[in-house]
Amino acid sequence: MQAFRYLIIVGLLVLSLGLHATPKIQLEDDIATYTLPLVRIGVLAYRPKPQTLEQWRPLGVLLNHALPQYDFVIEALTYPELTDAIAKRQLDFVLTNSSNYIFHKHQFGLSSPIATLAVDEHGIKTTHFGGVIFTLTKEKINTLSDIKGKIIAASNQESFGGYQMQAYELFKAGISVVGDNTLEVTGLPHDNVVKAILSGHAHVGFVRSGILENMAEEGLLDMSSIKILNLQNEVAFPVKISTRLYPEWPLSTLPHVNEKLSKSVLSILFRLDENDKALKAMHIYGFNIPANYNVVEELLKALRLPPFDAKKIFNFNDIWEQYHEQIIALMILLGCALSIGIIHLRNSNRLLHKSLQQQKDQADTLAQFLQVIEQSPISIIITELDGTISYANPKFIDITGYSKTEIIGHNPRFLKSGKVPEQTYALLWKQLKKGKIWEGELINRRKDGSDYIEWGTIAPLHKNDGSITQYVAIKEDITQRKIAEEKIYHLAFYDQLTSLPNRQKIIYDMRVKEAKACAIFNIDSFKEINDLFGINAGDNILIQVGKWFKEIGIFAYRTGGDEFTTLFYDSDVESLTLSRRILNIMALLEEKTFHVEDEIISLRMSVGVAIGGSKLLTHADIALHVAKIKKIPLSLYEEKENIEEKYRHNIVMASMIRKALISGRIICHYQPIVDFKTNATTKYETLVRMVDEEGNLILPLEFLPIAKKMKIYPRITQEVVTQACELFQHRTEEFSINLSTADMEDARSMQKIIEVIKQTNTASRIVFEILESEGIENYDTIKQFIAQVKVLGAKIAIDDFGTGYSNFEHILKLNVDYIKIDGSLIRNIANNSRNHIVIETIVTFAKKIGALTIAEFVSDETIFNTVKKLNVTYSQGYFTGIPAPLLKGDTNAL
Repeated sequence: MQAFRYLIIVGLLVLSLGLHATPKIQLEDDIATYTLPLVRIGVLAYRPKPQTLEQWRPLGVLLNHALPQYDFVIEALTYPELTDAIAKRQLDFVLTNSSNYIFHKHQFGLSSPIATLAVDEHGIKTTHFGGVIFTLTKEKINTLSDIKGKIIAASNQESFGGYQMQAYELFKAGISVVGDNTLEVTGLPHDNVVKAILSGHAHVGFVRSGILENMAEEGLLDMSSIKILNLQNEVAFPVKISTRLYPEWPLSTLPHVNEKLSKSVLSILFRLDENDKALKAMHIYGFNIPANYNVVEELLKALRLPPFDAKKIFNFNDIWEQYHEQIIALMILLGCALSIGIIHLRNSNRLLHKSLQQQKDQADTLAQFLQVIEQSPISIIITELDGTISYANPKFIDITGYSKTEIIGHNPRFLKSGKVPEQTYALLWKQLKKGKIWEGELINRRKDGSDYIEWGTIAPLHKNDGSITQYVAIKEDITQRKIAEEKIYHLAFYDQLTSLPNRQKIIYDMRVKEAKACAIFNIDSFKEINDLFGINAGDNILIQVGKWFKEIGIFAYRTGGDEFTTLFYDSDVESLTLSRRILNIMALLEEKTFHVEDEIISLRMSVGVAIGGSKLLTHADIALHVAKIKKIPLSLYEEKENIEEKYRHNIVMASMIRKALISGRIICHYQPIVDFKTNATTKYETLVRMVDEEGNLILPLEFLPIAKKMKIYPRITQEVVTQACELFQHRTEEFSINLSTADMEDARSMQKIIEVIKQTNTASRIVFEILESEGIENYDTIKQFIAQVKVLGAKIAIDDFGTGYSNFEHILKLNVDYIKIDGSLIRNIANNSRNHIVIETIVTFAKKIGALTIAEFVSDETIFNTVKKLNVTYSQGYFTGIPAPLLKGDTNAL
């Protein structure tokens, strides 16, 4: 009986796969002849549309650049608009939240996800997110059961991370959000939910993971004032959550999108490096292989949310959808009865003593059963105990290509391809002879010589006494599905340019194998090759390098734009031996020449090597970074260098900066700038400082470089501008603020700066200092900013002028008002006649273009008098005044 039930379950699986026809994969030759001039990518606008478009526009630019034969357009759509556009087939690709995807998949036939979004969650790359259930610390709500009867705030019932995840947690705890509570819908964005809780309009809030931490970093929320309910212990996830983790947004296609376009887009997305400018502009890490969205579907079914909530008039498809397991079970039962009936009919006709009418009725019933099997979309055969085929349905004949006379009476071994291990057949017969079901994958051969893959379920047929009479085999051709799976696997784990395994594959291999060492090879000056010969030529070089690794017997992965990585599994790997092996590889590279069009070039590489430990790839990457900095060909990761300790220090410092921004411990000091003619302080330079939790003052050199790396720098600039403008709106002096090119390229920062100087009415007295030593590449953006602020009355200064290769063209292009002479020239002015000449040249040049000059680092009276004689306009340094806080309304003079 147990074996019979198992047969029914197996039959359910096989028949359901057969009845739901798998979409055929178009031949590439057919696809190649089809072009789609306009490709629309619909993105769910869970933020205001302009903001959504601003974020995802770089994706369209990227794809248009990579696939110029198509015109990619990004469309930001609300929930109703997205549904309408999908229903009308007005989109080709869809990027939406996980539950919205499930809805459209069932309603309109969206494809399975071709990729899953990878995001930056507080510095950690993740393809999953969760929901948060929170309340005020003062509320007497500590568990999920305490929520019953309370007012709950959520942005939208369609929001997966902002409502549905949390509702599911309450559902599992026996609480209905709608039935047991009052729901207050705040609308998007999620910030509205937090405001509802803080204002007392609701007791409990639902938001997506990361929202609370982001608001805290922006100074909009004090985390100590709230508590997280149902807190989950997800160690690797960087922010607090109240639910399990669910997969991030999927990217999917509509049914009409051809395979070639989908494959091309997917290839480009998987090739993106997390440092790619487009990804940074979109504030994401990229796209990964598709995650499993079954957990999302289970949640929606449990909550009876769309598309699993509809009550409608049932047609056959609906009945099949709801009761297909029972129907298939019945069909299996009928099929088994048919098989037994056929055998019984053949062997026992002489024993039938019933009336002719009864014989006719039974014959009719058996004929109906036979019709079911004859018309089945899966192949079915019955064999005798020795394996001889006694029955084969038309589908089996169609798949194999053999005629019925070539099949009946023969053993199925004529189908053998030679690609199935003999152990598989031995296990198959062992199972069957024990009276058990066997199921598995077989590779067979058709009459025309072509191979096909099938999933087979073979079961013994028993008499009432338990003895085996025959065997029935139900088999499904899964060749096309396996081909599709192989293509997806190749796209996910292999680089589409070089055909080498990619970063995803090396991470997988390192997880399942025991690599002892890792080496990352990086092509030196590869950007110059791209700039000189073009991107296509650069790609050709990468292909040649990949082939070269194969030629010298090195199994390499392409793990980055111009990076190739190899693993070592030798049990006796040690630093000296491995270094020699790597240097031998480098020597072979020196002998190799590569071709770019008609040119022959040689390549050099820098190599980072790591031995032992669980962080081989990370440590090798650190070693490569050291090799690049030191400009040496090979660097071996050494624990004693404390590089990881430095990284940990940077993480701690980044946390200190965020906390300082929230608690108002980013402060400004102001250094006087003195007019040489009047000795009066007419200007101040604004200098940023950070105060730690113990009250210690931290200088900018300690925290600003880390702030830039961690992308916190623009927020510091905004804070400095706000503090300085609010102070000087009550004073009369000019004041200057340092801006980096990163600040001026950040649209949000620039908008904030302009708003502040307008509100404080300080535009006519503010001077923006641009670092000459930092290097200026995007002149259009910088000039646009300068034009904006100059219209308002602000002035511009070039800072640190005289360092490195000073460029007078910068000053002419940027229309500056002040030139600040770098301290390296001023410090030694009294003892260095050459510095005199340089400063005189700068002063003369400044006068001719109508600019004023400021000497930095004037530290004593001798320097002060010397610089004054050179006709510099202003003095700044410890001799004329140290940086210190200022009060509103105070004025100072030397």
